[in-house]
Amino acid sequence: MAVVAPAQYEARATPITGGSERDRLYAQHATTFPGFLDYERQSSRVIPVVVLQRI
Repeated sequence: MAVVAPAQYEARATPITGGSERDRLYAQHATTFPGFLDYERQSSRVIPVVVLQRI
């Protein structure tokens, strides 16, 4: 179940762990939450992106 206050809904989670789609989605997310860019720079791993799709 996903919770995006105040809504709750059933969702399918799909990890996007690499490639251009992951990079595009991560950059898009970082425009809203710029701290994620620092988090990624400080890490030695690729931070996965999880896409939630309502079911």
